[in-house]
Amino acid sequence: MEESEVDCRRFVESICNNYKWCKILLPLVGYLQGFDETHGLPHTVRVLCNASSILSESGRKLDEEKLEDLVIAILLHDIGRGLEELTESHHALLSAELAENILKLLGFSRERINRVKKMILEHSYSLGSEPSSIESCILSDADKLDALGAIGIYRMSVVGYNDSKPLLSIASHYYDKLEKLPDIMCLDVSRRKAREKLKILKKFVEELVEDSLEYEEAIIYLLDRSLAPATTSTTRLERP
Repeated sequence: MEESEVDCRRFVESICNNYKWCKILLPLVGYLQGFDETHGLPHTVRVLCNASSILSESGRKLDEEKLEDLVIAILLHDIGRGLEELTESHHALLSAELAENILKLLGFSRERINRVKKMILEHSYSLGSEPSSIESCILSDADKLDALGAIGIYRMSVVGYNDSKPLLSIASHYYDKLEKLPDIMCLDVSRRKAREKLKILKKFVEELVEDSLEYEEAIIYLLDRSLAPATTSTTRLERP
């Protein structure tokens, strides 16, 4: 087992040993988010581990209460995703609202609840909020790191498949969003990590585009000859 994996496990263990609320929140997150690898509990744990790595490598120290609030925000940052399609509301807004109700029941102060809510609201790329504290920066960066590297390849592919998107739409998503992530990281250590992970993702996407373009014209020809439903289409993508 690599040292980073051991450190991650120990970080999670230390949290659950130090904070009683952890034993309540972890199963709750698993129940609300499920256990799929894209946005379920495994994703949340990876964000937690990314945050631990960012803190360690940056040399930043948070006081105990701020660290506790950061961990809570990480655990709860995606709990509203399951309601997003049903309510047509952004998952960060839903997660912040759910977090408030949960933390009230656990007896947290209004000040701390507001800090957690703000971190959750500021973590989302698509919501467009800017992190306003070091804790928000760490959550935002740690979440974005999980969209890159080998895990990013898996998540990008699964989401594309589940949404029945054409193969090359995966590449479009990379050029539209993912390749920009290193430049919008808050912290230097996060940018460095993101650029390293982006190399893995970039190589995959470039080879995907190269391979796909070899047979795209044949697919279009067959579609034009009515060998597939007229509503079917492919996503055209020029060579970078």
